[in-house]
Amino acid sequence: MASLGLMGGALAKCAYGADASGRLRPLEFGVVPYLPTARLLTVFEPLRAHFAAALQRHVAMTTAPDFKRFQRRVLDGEFDVYFIGPGPGWQAHRDRDHLVLGIAKRKLRIFLLVQKAGPIGQLVDLRGKTVAMIDPLTVTAQVTAAVLKESGLRPGIDVMLRTEKTPFNAAQAVALGEAAAAACPDVAYPDFPVELRDQLHILYRSEDLPGGLLMARPAADLPAPALIQKVVLEFSDSAAGANFGKASGQGGFVLPDPRTLVSLDRFLPETRRVMSEP
Repeated sequence: MASLGLMGGALAKCAYGADASGRLRPLEFGVVPYLPTARLLTVFEPLRAHFAAALQRHVAMTTAPDFKRFQRRVLDGEFDVYFIGPGPGWQAHRDRDHLVLGIAKRKLRIFLLVQKAGPIGQLVDLRGKTVAMIDPLTVTAQVTAAVLKESGLRPGIDVMLRTEKTPFNAAQAVALGEAAAAACPDVAYPDFPVELRDQLHILYRSEDLPGGLLMARPAADLPAPALIQKVVLEFSDSAAGANFGKASGQGGFVLPDPRTLVSLDRFLPETRRVMSEP
């Protein structure tokens, strides 16, 4: 946090970009579509409003119809500040030099679920089987692909991947015998009906993984990154921020730990592969 203090004296003078008339263009705030759109915009509205008040600038919040189109907007520089999943966010950092200003307090773990007392006892038993998962750009799918490869199984060749709309749909596919395993984030598992959980066994649990990232693209006409970071952390420590942390499932934001973020290099090849496809 020391760097914030060192930069503070100049922030009020040079943090903002304005046109010739002195008017500031709206700040574009993007939110990855990990919730239904109406709920997503409602949940993130307190953060948007805090940005607007603290930065004294209009903030327009938008998303995209799906993860891939959101990531294309990120890589094309359409968002000034944005909230994104760890894998795609790390690609934006590595490939576009975007800045990680905050990281969700809540860490993630990914489960691979199979039928209880079923034939799948270890990961290698998934050879020739189908694994149900959610969008390929989610950390859930990226962990699944990485774990299969690390077990000597080639996704799409040795193991068929089936994309479902939600973790519940993926788990239900296992219960119905339509898939041998399902990838599921730990945050979703407790919300499954008891009768569904009773049919499932957790075959694999990932290590703790970084959660969502609050990021900014580098640009001369934007508020200084240190100021945006300061505003985010102040919001996270407020009563409104505590409510947001619960509603969003992110727990609020903290300063990023570079050592933790480097672990996301593991998912870069898969993220780049997905984004290279039409």
